[in-house]
Amino acid sequence: MTKENIIQLKYLTKIPITTGASKEGLEYDSNKTRYIRISDFDKNGRIKPENKVSIENCDAQDYLLADGDILAAVTGGTVGKTMIFNSKDVIGDAAYAGYLARIRTNENLNNKYLYYMMNCPYFDRFRGENINKSTIENISVSKYKSFPVLMIDYEKQEKIVSFLDERINIIDELISNMDLQILDLEKNKYATITKCCFLGLDAQQIVDNDVPYIKKISSDFEICKIGQMFEIKKDIIGQEPDVVLSITQKGIVIKDIKSNEGQQAESYSSYQIVNVGDFAMNHMDLLTGWIDISNYEGVTSPDYRVFKIKNTMFNARYFLYVFQDYYKRRVFYGFGQGVSNYGRWRLPANNFKNIYIPVPPIEKQKLIVKYLDEKCKAFDDLILLKKRKIQLFEEYKKSLIYEYVTGKKEVC
Repeated sequence: MTKENIIQLKYLTKIPITTGASKEGLEYDSNKTRYIRISDFDKNGRIKPENKVSIENCDAQDYLLADGDILAAVTGGTVGKTMIFNSKDVIGDAAYAGYLARIRTNENLNNKYLYYMMNCPYFDRFRGENINKSTIENISVSKYKSFPVLMIDYEKQEKIVSFLDERINIIDELISNMDLQILDLEKNKYATITKCCFLGLDAQQIVDNDVPYIKKISSDFEICKIGQMFEIKKDIIGQEPDVVLSITQKGIVIKDIKSNEGQQAESYSSYQIVNVGDFAMNHMDLLTGWIDISNYEGVTSPDYRVFKIKNTMFNARYFLYVFQDYYKRRVFYGFGQGVSNYGRWRLPANNFKNIYIPVPPIEKQKLIVKYLDEKCKAFDDLILLKKRKIQLFEEYKKSLIYEYVTGKKEVC
């Protein structure tokens, strides 16, 4: 591919590349315009059907999408992520949000050819060279306009797209099947946790109860409110800390505050102290948030909830399994308050303290934890193996695209 074949993207669009509306999403209404955000498309660039929001029709007019428009994330952790808009995925009109850039190709550039080019190492290199990391990671619209498109005649673009569509669909189907296997493993893992935490390991004498999220429990288990068993604490450090902790889906981890990557606070002196053995949970996100026991001394956001067990004779890990089960089964979510569509759905402290949990005899807590640690490790090992296979498929997919859009291989 010579320099004569490279054309900046801004010369290959029907309309200027622009970002979308700077409006907050409204509760979904089929009589209003569907509002497409970064979070609305999946890893394969397809619009997800869940968690839809709308925008007022009058606010949408300058940002309406047409079939085949490419949307590219301009900011945040998904910067560079792209999708092709398909009107069949929505009911009525759709508009795009401000953290996305709309690219509408002209008659010289096949939109799917561009999409493939933006989903391979060729674009990854462009992204790495042009991303702004001074605050939140972003690629400006002007940078997108200057993206160097590897141009070939339209007929060859179509041949490459047709070839890649066939190959990529096969790979995506393999990945999809692997994803389903992972979902089954995770479902079985948490079904095992639920059964053991409430029925015990032998499940011989089971009794009914009136708590809707417990229903059945081993006859020798007690049922107590969280507030009886745990104490919420909030000790502000009052100075800059050495260690800042984040709560992730992988548990409590140490946040890198020296690299200036990702979201950083101006000061951490108002953060709350977390001691080894403390529980910490993200009670502001009851769908994708999480809870863990800290292995570190440090601080975490004052918006999180930190609490500790009152009776240190009890097995903390048993209750961690119960709490994580409550996240997965959305028990915590059911006690939340706020406006869920806007991401403001929190678990107030009083609601949290009044949630019932099972309390087995101490010896049974230990046995349950030992059993679940072994079973969950077996599940996690299988899940990790399948995720590695998916990673290999994704890498192969990118390399395949790269070879054909860069001309290293030709379609026969």
